[in-house]
Amino acid sequence: MKKIFVLILLCYFTNLSAQSWFRTYNKGAVIYDICNYNNSYFGFGAIAVGSVYSNYLLRVNSNGDTLFTKSFNDVSDSSQGLLYKGFVDFNKDLVMIGYAAFTTKLKLIKTDTLGNLKWVKTFPISPNGVSVCMTPTYDSSYAIFGESSQKGFMLKTDKDGNLLINKNYGYNYNYIKSVVLAADSGFTFCGFDKY
Repeated sequence: MKKIFVLILLCYFTNLSAQSWFRTYNKGAVIYDICNYNNSYFGFGAIAVGSVYSNYLLRVNSNGDTLFTKSFNDVSDSSQGLLYKGFVDFNKDLVMIGYAAFTTKLKLIKTDTLGNLKWVKTFPISPNGVSVCMTPTYDSSYAIFGESSQKGFMLKTDKDGNLLINKNYGYNYNYIKSVVLAADSGFTFCGFDKY
């Protein structure tokens, strides 16, 4: 049996011609998304724990030195999973989206910027993880877009992760890749349709 080790790589450039630092982190972990906050960076992904993956959060300083790592199991149903996206919201909390492995549940996790868990919410949606994205809204809630069962969806939750809106839209195979909050509180998203 072959063992595969994946190193997390982060690289910082001061401009396109000058690399400032290059780091590798934890074997067995994968980072899918990063965001910056207060002269540091958060990485969101998964880490191998035995034969399953557990949610994984990495925070490094502006020099690439590890400040902390956290692993979150879904406390609401004790399943493992992956984190695909994350950001620091308007209230300076960290919000992450992923899915609970071996279930059909989308997972929303909120922590403080030190990685201390505030809450975990799950929603009965089977996301195509590569096309899940989210944004904070001006009323301190969260809008989540993605693809499930070959249809586009949009969820809106309040600041505590309680579901306010669950809407399907579009045609088959709407893959939403990114979303931004517009000045008028609307949303602009991009992606593609598969015909």
